[in-house]
Amino acid sequence: MKILPPLLDSFLERIEPVISNERHQEPLHALRLRGKRLRYIMEMYMPAYKRPFKDCLNTVKEILSILGRIHDLDVNLPILRQHVRQVRHFNAGIKDRTLKIPTTGLRTLIHRFEEERHKRFLLLCDLFLQRKQEEFRQRFIQSIR
Repeated sequence: MKILPPLLDSFLERIEPVISNERHQEPLHALRLRGKRLRYIMEMYMPAYKRPFKDCLNTVKEILSILGRIHDLDVNLPILRQHVRQVRHFNAGIKDRTLKIPTTGLRTLIHRFEEERHKRFLLLCDLFLQRKQEEFRQRFIQSIR
């Protein structure tokens, strides 16, 4: 399968920019898109290979699952922050404290999302380092021979 090694290399070359900076969303998204391409092709060829190939596919799926959740958080956090700003702006025009809308719940949710994103990023880094130690590319290539 000549298509699989280049797809894998395209995916793996995007890992370093991701783990080198937690806050850059674009490299994360680019890695996710390349991983999806790899995953879909691997799933198509799955019946032709044995267990080691399935193990590699499961690793790619695990990485994509984490990347997907990080992406969801990256999309939702700015929306929640904007909502808090809008509520605060609304509250600024109200003199009666009993009529003001509290932002405590939203701020708590934002904090939880930020913590979750950080934990998922660390998990992703650990997973990449672990797979690197296992020489994931070599295992992958061996699985398609």
